[in-house]
Parts: sequence; C-alpha cells; structure tokens
Amino acid sequence: MADLNLALDYLNRLKRKFGIRAVISEYPSIPIVFYCLNIGYLIPGYTGFAPDTPPFFVDAESIGIDAGSNITTYKYRLRVQNVVTGAYVIQIYVEETRGAYDYLFIKPENVDPNYTNCDMYFAGQYLGKVSAPTAISLAPGDTFPSMRTAVRHVDELSGLMKYWGYTDYQDVYIWAKELIAAATRGYYSGVLDIYGPIGKDLGSSGEIVIQVSEDHFWDAKYWNGILGHQTLLEMFKTYNLIENPYPLYPYKSKIVGATERTGNGPWWFLTLLSQCGDPLLDAWWGLYYAAIDDWANAKSKWDALASKWDGVGLQPSNSACRGSGYSTIRLAAALALGTMLAKRGYIPWTTVDSMYGVLDQLQWQGSGYYSPDGSTVYTIYKPDHRGGFIVSYNKVGSYGFVPFRPSLIEDILKEWSSPPEYGGVLPTNSETTITSMIALRLYRSFRS
Repeated sequence: MADLNLALDYLNRLKRKFGIRAVISEYPSIPIVFYCLNIGYLIPGYTGFAPDTPPFFVDAESIGIDAGSNITTYKYRLRVQNVVTGAYVIQIYVEETRGAYDYLFIKPENVDPNYTNCDMYFAGQYLGKVSAPTAISLAPGDTFPSMRTAVRHVDELSGLMKYWGYTDYQDVYIWAKELIAAATRGYYSGVLDIYGPIGKDLGSSGEIVIQVSEDHFWDAKYWNGILGHQTLLEMFKTYNLIENPYPLYPYKSKIVGATERTGNGPWWFLTLLSQCGDPLLDAWWGLYYAAIDDWANAKSKWDALASKWDGVGLQPSNSACRGSGYSTIRLAAALALGTMLAKRGYIPWTTVDSMYGVLDQLQWQGSGYYSPDGSTVYTIYKPDHRGGFIVSYNKVGSYGFVPFRPSLIEDILKEWSSPPEYGGVLPTNSETTITSMIALRLYRSFRS
C-alpha cells in the first residue's frame, strides 16, 4: 500500500525556502551550473525570455545507463552552446552512481581554451574550474531539488496540502497566489488551478472555479500584452533567485513555448487533447462539473473515462496519441472523479476500485523497474526519488517506469519545449506525487 507519509517526505525534500516564501522543485536532480567571468551564470535548462534570452544555451544530453546488480550509473553530458556561433564551448561528462554506494564523477571532455577558467558549482558547492573539477561523494539517498519549479502545476497545486493540516506548505501557497496575481496583471487574485476541484471533498474552498479553458494556463497567456511566464521570470529575478550558484527558476513548459511561437499555446494544447480523445480532458471537465454540483455532466465525463480504462491504465481514444506507457496523472485525476461520484451513489465502485488498485502500486520505493522503450527492462536505483509517484508506467516487471510520450502531442509540441536540466532518468515528479496523494486520500476517506 502506498505510504502517504513517505510521499510527504519526498515533497519536503523538494521544498526550497527563501525568506518567508517557498517553492517545490519539480523533481530530484543533480544541479550543476557554470559561471564565466564577463558572461555570468550558465544554467542547464534555463532559456530566459526575449529580449533577455541568455547568449549561451546549456542542456543535458543523456548518453545511457549501466544497471548492475546493486547499483545504477546514469551517464550524460552537460553542453554549453554559444547561441550566435552554434559552437559547443564547454562539454562536461557526468556519471551519477546510485545504489549500494553513491557518487558523482565529473570529467571535462571538450572545453574551448577561452572558457577553461569558468567555475563550476554543484548544488551551490564550488567544484573548481571546468578544466579540473573536484570529485563528489554523495550520501545514500541524498536529494538535491531541481533548479526548476513549475509554478502553475506544482506550487499552486500544493496549496491543497493546507487543507490536510500541512501548514508547512502555507508559504508555497501564498507565494503561488502572489505570482498568479502578478502574472495575470490582477485579472485573477486567487488560485487558478485546473486540479483545484479535486479538493472539493477535502475541505477546499475552491477560491476560483472556472470552466476548463485557456485561462487555466495563465503562465502561457498574454495579459495586457505581456506573457505570464515573462512576469514570473521578472519576479524570480527580483528576489535574486536565478543568478546564483544554486539557481531557482520557473519552468518554461511546452505550452509557454508554443505561445511564443504561435501566440496561443493553451488553445493548441486543449485542441490537441480534444483531438486525441485524451482522458485528461475528460477528467478535468468531470472534476469541474463535480465542483459545481452538476453531477449529470460529471457522470457523463466519468463514462467517457471508464470506456478508456483497460484494467491497467487510461488510453486516448485516438490511437495516434498513445504512447508506450500510461500516464499516472490521468489515472489519479480519474480516480478522484470516480470517488466523488461513487460516494454519492451515482456510479458503482467497481471501476473505481480497479483504478485504485493500480495507483496504489505506483509509489517509487527507492529502486524499481524502468523501460525506456516499453520492451527492454532494467532494475534501477534512484533512492532520491523514494516516496514519489511514477510519472508514467506499464506492466514491466510488475508496474515500472515507462515514458508516456503520446506521439501526436509530443510530435507537435516538442519543438517548443525547454532543454532538459538533468540527463539522468526521472521516474517521479512533484506534480504527479501531489495529485496521486490527493486521489488516494479521497478514496481512502470515502470507500467504506
């Protein structure tokens, strides 16, 4: 049985405070940054926003993994690219080993002579020059929060934690509200969370409940001519969170990137979900109807979800949108809706029980199964992810981590995504964990 206290511990390890404010990072990471005199900090995954786009682009290129009997080594490169010339001026080879012993091996591979004096930092710790970084030993299970936080779909979602008595998340919740008000230029002053209606039966006041719409993706919308994500960046800069040895920055989602290219990323995303017959859209609408006590329409959306349930997970009705794995977020949102309906007698518990039986097995225990392609299966060690919920899964060696990758949506949106911050395997994240915790809490509270 999934342990919600273990999940809470996972979230606590990802929390980062600054003064009276705080965020929850997206996932455990290995946060390495560079600092070059006369250039500034070079941060993996950080793309800024025009006209402040950094002149250098840093990403993490995965090379592969070695999965042994009691350890796993994740191999990747950090590459610093000059945006103007296209040349890679710094390439660093990284090996992260987890399991019976944990360590981090860093080796410079190709460094332009003009950049050998650049400094390197790991989680704020000085490593030396890129030409000769020091070795790093990790304590077993050490968790280093990612530099990214997803304000819209992590920080504000964590506001629901306060309804369970977790006052330690009040600082995250308050700053998320502050950011929303700023990013929407005062258009909304409270919570604008597409998952918010999940909290209806857990004491949530539902400060703002609106129909599923583009406005939910407020960081990817223009408000008075300014993109919400740009406002987030400006606020993070105001608090000196980005330019430092252990940066903290707001994640630029694919939907934000689509807005930069097309002017309306939220419209593209919702349209694609509709064309795919994606169960996530059914769940969002169903939860909205449940929140306003429109139980007939809530049940209609549940019926659509139930038709896409195959006993393992939820599949889009359009086969072009199916990936090799099943999405845990979709399962958790569906379970929450099913629980709300079943407790009121609108549907039987049968399918809801079946969904719960799967979600209850998707908590990462420190090691588990991983398949990058749905066929080759590894046993991997990621103790820093212990307690989190697997982002996507399939029946590989029981339930294991299998990337979701819905082909149609990924093919269209992939050009607009930010580069990866981290090159290792990421079986869990904070959004999936919070949503799964809420769904399980609902079910266990009302299933007699």
